Amino acid sequence: MKRYIKYVLVAAVAAVCATSCSTGGWSVTGKFGGVAGKSVKLESADNGRWIAIDSATITDDGTFAFKQERADYADIYRLTVENRSVYFPIDSIEHITIVADFANLDKTTRIAGSPSAETMQAVNERISQALGNNGLLTAEADSLLKRDIAEMLQNDWGSIVAYYTINKTIGEAPLFNPANKFDRSIINAVANSFCIAKPNDPRSELLKNTVLTHRRNYDAAPTASPTPIYVEEVPFMEIELLDKEGKKRSLTEEWGKGKLIVLNFTVYDAPESPAFNAQLSKVYDEFAKRGMEIYQVVCDDDEYLWRQGAKNIPWISVYNAPTDRASVLLRYNVGALPTTFVIDSKGDNIERVDNIEDLRSVVNRLI
Repeated sequence: MKRYIKYVLVAAVAAVCATSCSTGGWSVTGKFGGVAGKSVKLESADNGRWIAIDSATITDDGTFAFKQERADYADIYRLTVENRSVYFPIDSIEHITIVADFANLDKTTRIAGSPSAETMQAVNERISQALGNNGLLTAEADSLLKRDIAEMLQNDWGSIVAYYTINKTIGEAPLFNPANKFDRSIINAVANSFCIAKPNDPRSELLKNTVLTHRRNYDAAPTASPTPIYVEEVPFMEIELLDKEGKKRSLTEEWGKGKLIVLNFTVYDAPESPAFNAQLSKVYDEFAKRGMEIYQVVCDDDEYLWRQGAKNIPWISVYNAPTDRASVLLRYNVGALPTTFVIDSKGDNIERVDNIEDLRSVVNRLI
C-alpha cells in the first residue's frame, strides 16, 4: 500500500523543517557581572568530557559573544569562567542570551532566546527555589520538585532539556534517582521519546541501555522509602482524546490494562483508508482475544466524516481535532499518514511499523 501524505500535516512538517532543514549557525551572547577581563570558554560535551571549542575575553562591561556552525543534533553547551559554569541548550539555529552575576550564579542566571532555553530557565529556577537558603532538599520538597519539573517537561519528553534534566545532579546526588519508581517513570518517558522521535540521535541508544539497566537493577527491588507521589510508570507519551460516544479515552489507561497496543494515526477520507482499515481488522480479529487493542487516532478535518466512519469500528477510534493536531503528531514524529506503532504490554518494546503488511508478524512476535 502506498503511504499518503495528508495536507493537514503541512503546517507541522513545515515547522519541523524550519528548524531541522535549514542551514546556518547559532550564537550566544551575554553579560557576566563581576568577571570583566577574564577568559570565558565555550564548551561542548564529548563522551562525558567537556571540550573547549572557543574562548573570548569578557569586556569591561561584562559582555561576550560566540557564534558556531549548526550541529547535527540538539545539544547542551556551557560557558565556563575559571571553575564555574553556566549551561544552555541549542536546538538548531537560534540566538541565546545569558545574563548572570558570577558571585551568585544559582540565583541570578537568566537564559532566554528559545523555547528550550525558557524551559531550562524554569527548571533551574524551580530547583533553586526548592533548595532554599540551606541548599538541602527535604523529602517533601524533593517530591514536589520532581512533580513540578515533570509537568514542565511533559509537553516534549524528547527535548534536549529533558535529557539534561534527568542527568542533572544536586550536590553528589542525581535529581532523578533510578532507584525511585516515579523517577524511573520520568527517565523512561524521556528515553522512549528519544527512541521513537530521534532514532539516529546518539543519545537514544544510550538512554535505551540506561532504561534496560534500571529495569534489571530496580524493578524487582522494593523502594527504599515511600514517596507521596503515586503515578503509573508509563514508557511512552500520553494521548487522551474523545471517542465517538464522547468518552475520553486514555492511551496509558488502555495500556495499563496489560494489553499490547497498536497505536495508529490515520485519516478516514483518503482513498486508501478502507483498504488500510480492512488490514487492521484482520489483525484485530486474530489478536484481540489474546490481549491486543487498537488505539486509532483519526486526523480528518471533517469530524462528522470521522463519526460516520467510526460507527462500525470495533476498536478504539478517537478524534484528533485540527486545533491540537500538530502537538499530538509531533510527539510521535508523525509526518505522514498512516503511521503505526506497536507497544508491548510491558513497555519493553515500542516498534514503528511502516508497512501494514508487516503488522501481523510484529504483533505476533510481541504479544
